[in-house]
Amino acid sequence: MRPVILLMLLVCLLTIPSIGYAAETVPFTFTHEINSYIETRIIISYSFTQNVTSDAYAAGQSVWQVNVDPLKTSFTTSAADHFTWQLQISYSMTVNQDLTIAVFSGDEAVDSMTLHLKTDHILLNFDISVTEQPEYPTAEELADKSVEAFSNELYEVVAEMRRNNSISSQNTWAQWLLILIVFSGWAINIIRRHIKSGGEES
Repeated sequence: MRPVILLMLLVCLLTIPSIGYAAETVPFTFTHEINSYIETRIIISYSFTQNVTSDAYAAGQSVWQVNVDPLKTSFTTSAADHFTWQLQISYSMTVNQDLTIAVFSGDEAVDSMTLHLKTDHILLNFDISVTEQPEYPTAEELADKSVEAFSNELYEVVAEMRRNNSISSQNTWAQWLLILIVFSGWAINIIRRHIKSGGEES
């Protein structure tokens, strides 16, 4: 009787649906939008693994470069374009790690973050827009433009005075012209000092 009972228990155990003793971790998916200037460089650092795959696409015909190694992967481009980059990182077991993302525009770090993860599979999606860096005039250039504009206005004033014959005599005309020249020189120096001081403060 006892062997029969043991056999029945064994059959019941074999017919019960198996339950995994090690809970599977959920794959981690992350999507991030990046806006930067030429040259753009993105560096992803992670725990050691040989299972890293990368796929990148450009909206235009631009060139980019992806370098993959067991500890980090980098995306680099010197073109103004829109890119889509997907990076998959896999492990044979669950890994607890701090994954870092650093974005460089030229030599300047423009974005960085750290992701605290506990998983065996990571999927990173990046939407990257790279544009040319805008050029802003220097303090010297602003000063030169201001002086040029002031000189043009002074020329128009003198020309108008000549057209209207508003000066009654040559002596009076010379006096007014001298006053205008002195005033213009003073104004030009004030404009230059003001713009240069503003540029130094910024």
